[in-house]
Amino acid sequence: PGYAVSNHGDVYSEPRTTTSIRDGKEFTRKVPGKFLTPISQKGGKYENVTLWKEGVPRPIRIHQIVALTFYGPKPEGYDTCHNDGDGTYNVITNIRYDTHAGNEADKIKHGTNQRGERNNLATITEEQAREVKRLIKTCTKNYGCIVSVSEITGLSRDIVQKIKSGDSWAHLKDI
Repeated sequence: PGYAVSNHGDVYSEPRTTTSIRDGKEFTRKVPGKFLTPISQKGGKYENVTLWKEGVPRPIRIHQIVALTFYGPKPEGYDTCHNDGDGTYNVITNIRYDTHAGNEADKIKHGTNQRGERNNLATITEEQAREVKRLIKTCTKNYGCIVSVSEITGLSRDIVQKIKSGDSWAHLKDI
């Protein structure tokens, strides 16, 4: 309530009257309507606006407002997705609800996924991860495999274990 959004992702704060109390006196003022200025978030990947409800600011991504306005509430377990992978292009024809798996498949298709070296938490290269996978595959006995691969590669046992279990670098096909 109090806001409108276009099918092009423009968010408008409708005119309103506000009341505040200062020094025990009540003041009323009219606030004109205006288009809200989007703020880039997540390294420019998405655009947010701040909506106010009961005096509390609530930042929200524009694509989520557009989807909610034109498609209704997001089904449980679904993501709000951009068809072309551009998180700043918030026209209704570029936005849809889809499963998380569908959203992740889009990220791979558009090259916007954060797997492997693109993940800012990655501590090794894809080449190193492939070498660990290759060495693990050649281990004849399970016990001691992590230790020996760790010693050969110079990587920590924790990293080798995470690659072996699929907790890290699971997207790499087995060698």
